[in-house]
Amino acid sequence: MDKNFFSYNDLANKKWRELLHDAQKNFNVYFDLENDNPVSQREIIIPQKEWEFTKCKFKCEMFSAGGDWEYPVKYFRCQLVDGYAFGIEKYRDSGMFIFIPGKTEGNYQLVRNKLGGDEWHAPDNNDYKKGIDPEPDEKKCWEALNKYLIDLVNKEIENTRKERMEQTPEARYMQNKKDLRKFLEVLMSYDKDVEREVNVAGAIIYRFNAEEKIPEILMIRRSPDDKWPSVWEFPRGKCDRGPKEKIIDCLKREGGEEVSLKFKVIAYLNKYTYVADKGKRRSIQYNFLCKLLPPDQEVRLSKEHSEYKWVSSKGQVDVLASGEIEETLNLGLQRIVELNV
Repeated sequence: MDKNFFSYNDLANKKWRELLHDAQKNFNVYFDLENDNPVSQREIIIPQKEWEFTKCKFKCEMFSAGGDWEYPVKYFRCQLVDGYAFGIEKYRDSGMFIFIPGKTEGNYQLVRNKLGGDEWHAPDNNDYKKGIDPEPDEKKCWEALNKYLIDLVNKEIENTRKERMEQTPEARYMQNKKDLRKFLEVLMSYDKDVEREVNVAGAIIYRFNAEEKIPEILMIRRSPDDKWPSVWEFPRGKCDRGPKEKIIDCLKREGGEEVSLKFKVIAYLNKYTYVADKGKRRSIQYNFLCKLLPPDQEVRLSKEHSEYKWVSSKGQVDVLASGEIEETLNLGLQRIVELNV
């Protein structure tokens, strides 16, 4: 096993002991800690039902604990270490918590309190003589933990949703915006399961406002039922017609497909990365300034998008998007003025 799976300095050890004492009360299972030894380790990833791209990653270590005269009990030390969740507020500071499987979840050897009550205890020598249930089943304990983590993530998301519904529409809107922004920031950088990489051409299409003669950039909004619901973005598309396809050709083709516009490519602007296909594909998006020619064309959106807007400043559209998209919008407006084309 990895001895550095968790940090076990004095402060961490004290924290784990405190969490374990609290967990015994919460799970109603009691045992001594004279012997407290690691058994096995796993990293468990729980997909979130809200966003198919995001996952919660937990580090989990099974321990076997009990007094010198007790039959040991299996329990888990867990920590939320990666992934963005809408809730899980009670684990947000350190991410550390304890799970103790019950008698029906793998700790089959547990016995009731001899003095009465509904507490479960680790059996001692006297219980051996009377005959106890079979030994704990480690596989069942891991299965119980996995179910507990799934329920934990889904419950916290559901609780957060209920809290949002009690907020004012304005407060709920701002919180949803904050959540989506953080989700997209994670999405832009998440690449642990990437299997392939593709180039994407982004068209930063602009025109000059007929009345004020100021530059405006076209932004299009994804449909509410899309995988990235209601996100504002630029026309873009994958370069998927073989290794010989030039990115400029892809740019013109995909730009025309998404918004049915003709334009002239003026200059390369920037690039950023994100993942798609449930985290299996990393996309590198190369963005180009493109001047709308002729300037009086009508935008016709594909079914993937619900609306569009010509934007002359970030404040004109509520950009529910990652920082990269906002930066590209600002950079594009700045470069158009500098190039004066």
